[in-house]
Amino acid sequence: MAKFVVGTPVTTTTPSIVVDAGLAIGAHRFRLCVVDSSGNTSAAVEAVVTVRAIRPTPTPIPIPIPTPIPAPTPQPIAQPSAPARTRAPKKPTRKPS
Repeated sequence: MAKFVVGTPVTTTTPSIVVDAGLAIGAHRFRLCVVDSSGNTSAAVEAVVTVRAIRPTPTPIPIPIPTPIPAPTPQPIAQPSAPARTRAPKKPTRKPS
């Protein structure tokens, strides 16, 4: 991992470089020049990299799921019993006199 210091070249023999995690938040300008085995230097290529603050991942708050209340079991409605039939009292009959 390369430590970048403003104005100080970083030399490497590999075609990639790992940037240190200590870069401050904000824009950073990088300039790349390649030197071949004969000592020829390429034109500089610049790249601007922006480092942003990482927002913390919100912690989910568990919400309890209410236990369902079972529906009451329907009960058959009892039919009222029919009233007992009673006979009206007999009227006294008169005997002819």
